[in-house]
Amino acid sequence: MLISTKGRYALRVMIDLAEHQTDGFIPLKVIAQRQEISEKYLESIIKLLVKARFLNGLRGKGGGYQLTKAPEQYTAGSILRLTEDSLAPVACLEESADACPRMQACRTLPLWKGLDKVISDYLDNVTLADLMREEEVGNDYVI
Repeated sequence: MLISTKGRYALRVMIDLAEHQTDGFIPLKVIAQRQEISEKYLESIIKLLVKARFLNGLRGKGGGYQLTKAPEQYTAGSILRLTEDSLAPVACLEESADACPRMQACRTLPLWKGLDKVISDYLDNVTLADLMREEEVGNDYVI
């Protein structure tokens, strides 16, 4: 699994909007400048986020984009699943994968399923609110 630029930029856009949610609608140009990302490239990412109702868009003067929900209600997993073809660590676990003829005898399948679960569980438990904090995500475990 390799997270694409689209996925990484979508997370950055969502964090940016979460950090500036009290500013109202934020123009795409402002987001692009703050994040140092091409405005043209961001258009396609924003379109995807609006279509999925992660963002509201407003056209015209005073327009821009804003989150539809509180930062605590978005997970890194939900954003990445929207932008990535798959988060599966191996092709046989992808949703669109054909059934592998070796599945019944595969000694490594439990390993890949376990890794897939760990990845999903982790990404689904990190929210935009967590990513807005300056401390390192994942360093809050107590033993």
